[in-house]
Amino acid sequence: ATGWHRVCAVDELELAWGEAALIAGRQVALFRTGPSEVFAVAHEDPATGA
Repeated sequence: ATGWHRVCAVDELELAWGEAALIAGRQVALFRTGPSEVFAVAHEDPATGA
């Protein structure tokens, strides 16, 4: 997927906690690190692709 996809409001994510989301058929891990700062990474095991 390219571009931005709305998953939830920032304040719905707990600070310093990870949440998984399914975006365009791919699992993404979301991490809120500050009041309005969120990071997203692929939620998969690079060794197995699971």
